[in-house]
Amino acid sequence: MTSILLVGFGKMGSALVQGWSKSSSYVISTCDPHNTDADYQSVSEITATYDVVILAVKPQVMAEVGQSLRSLVTPSTLILSIAAGKTISFYESIFGKDVPIIRAMPNTPALVGKG
Repeated sequence: MTSILLVGFGKMGSALVQGWSKSSSYVISTCDPHNTDADYQSVSEITATYDVVILAVKPQVMAEVGQSLRSLVTPSTLILSIAAGKTISFYESIFGKDVPIIRAMPNTPALVGKG
């Protein structure tokens, strides 16, 4: 079973979780300091490791959020960013070149599992 940490549980993040929650092949945890429905309000609360870390935060806070996640990321962790305007090299500067990084821009079809 794939374990996923979604960082940023706003409109897009919650839409993604709604779509994914229809599949039993994912274990999904969420982290967002501004959403009391999230599993974690702070990265410092997280003790588990995850197969995939999805970054669904605003581009202007991505560097700070990325730095706070560094201790949770290993070369086997897949980083998936849905933030606009941040390059792969930006993420490599935070997580290293040995970590797999994907950039994507999902949209509302993600809510129904078709995005």
